Amino acid sequence: EGSPVTQPMTTPERKPLICPASGVAMREIEVNGIKIDVSPAGAWYDGGELVALLHRMPGFLARLAEFFAGHNPVNETEDAIANEPFPEKSRYDPLSGDILIKTVIENPNSGGEDVCIDFNPRTGGTFLDRGELKRLSKIPDIVAQLETIIGKR
Repeated sequence: EGSPVTQPMTTPERKPLICPASGVAMREIEVNGIKIDVSPAGAWYDGGELVALLHRMPGFLARLAEFFAGHNPVNETEDAIANEPFPEKSRYDPLSGDILIKTVIENPNSGGEDVCIDFNPRTGGTFLDRGELKRLSKIPDIVAQLETIIGKR
């Protein structure tokens, strides 16, 4: 079935968003008809995009995690940056400038690891670090939990 990610989109009317984790410019790509922004550090989803992708593409998180693990979606020469751990600091919504709230997604599996995501409760915008994608893909009720937190926008 191939990669869930298509070629980068070119949208000259919009300036690139700045990654909440690394501070570098993000690139807009299209995934199954939905535009998301990616950087070496992770992916930004505007309100509702993440839940919509999970409904359209079962297994999306695991496939996107594999994509990120395989290469850097922004610039192949930036792989060293992509593998650097980013310090935990206040992160901001790249569209609104609102501070992102650390929000825990619980893993109900015995011994499963909970995941803390960056979320804007006002807009529903969500930033997922590269490492969070794989961990979230292992949570059995992830779509229901995200719908409860993010909502069906």
